[in-house]
Amino acid sequence: MVILPARIGETLLGCILSLMAISFIFPDWQFLRFPALVNQLLTYSERYFKQVSDQYQYGRSENLNYRITRFETFNSDAMLTTAWQSMLIEPNSKQKLHKEAYALANRCDALVSYIAALASHRHKMDNYQDNIALQNLVNATYLQINRANKIELLDTNEINDTIEKFEEYKIDFNGEELLIVEQLRLIAFTALDIQLLLQQLNFNSKSAN
Repeated sequence: MVILPARIGETLLGCILSLMAISFIFPDWQFLRFPALVNQLLTYSERYFKQVSDQYQYGRSENLNYRITRFETFNSDAMLTTAWQSMLIEPNSKQKLHKEAYALANRCDALVSYIAALASHRHKMDNYQDNIALQNLVNATYLQINRANKIELLDTNEINDTIEKFEEYKIDFNGEELLIVEQLRLIAFTALDIQLLLQQLNFNSKSAN
């Protein structure tokens, strides 16, 4: 019983030191990690889309490289969602860009889901090589994913061109091809939404404040 007060005091002191270390010395605030996680997800999503779209040209494959890319993409999406959820339990003073981060995480998750939907029915299309319009839309979609985290490349004229291209080409397709075009449109426009959100947020300048 004599040593009990000392033990309690040591335990409380250890808790206080741990709290101080987590809060001031080694903080891991999620909003600081968010830009890197978004960049990682977009990088994997770009690779995932490229492998999926190639299989419409060369045929369906479940090779190791494809499965690893798919796993990395979904894992990155889960990490981004977890980071946003963790922001909810951080101190109010550290919950920077909370609503904006939710919107961004939501669009990133949608991007992965749309690519996965395109992947679910992938197979070799016999007329792919001759279908220049479809190839152009695939390339435009890939380019939009590639540019999603490059806010300096955001160009209003190119945005309008991309929108018009998808709307114009829709009349040239029917059946299965039209479904693919619609999925490409969802992917491209979601990537554009992400680029616009990143431009509005400007994480670097706001996290420095």
